[in-house]
Amino acid sequence: MAGYADVTYASSLIAPTASANDAGLAGSVVSNGLMDGVGRAMYGDSSGMMFIKTFTATAKGTASFASSQTDEFGHEIYVSGLIDALPWSQVTFGSTTLTIKP
Repeated sequence: MAGYADVTYASSLIAPTASANDAGLAGSVVSNGLMDGVGRAMYGDSSGMMFIKTFTATAKGTASFASSQTDEFGHEIYVSGLIDALPWSQVTFGSTTLTIKP
């Protein structure tokens, strides 16, 4: 199984920070409010976690994260047992918010 996505984030409230816990970021770019093409192949990994990225709060407020399909070739979503990539029409992308308090 493999999955990739683009994720926007509130760069006015949070900044990407390097961490040993980060995963699924090889070949992706994380800057200026966009995580571009994040994800990974998950062979033998039952967690289902596509990626992990660490951020540091830089201001208080409500930070939003929103995922969408990636536009990079080779970064589609593949499911074991299917020959082709999962059609984007069958993928649900989501969003979430994080409240940052002083």
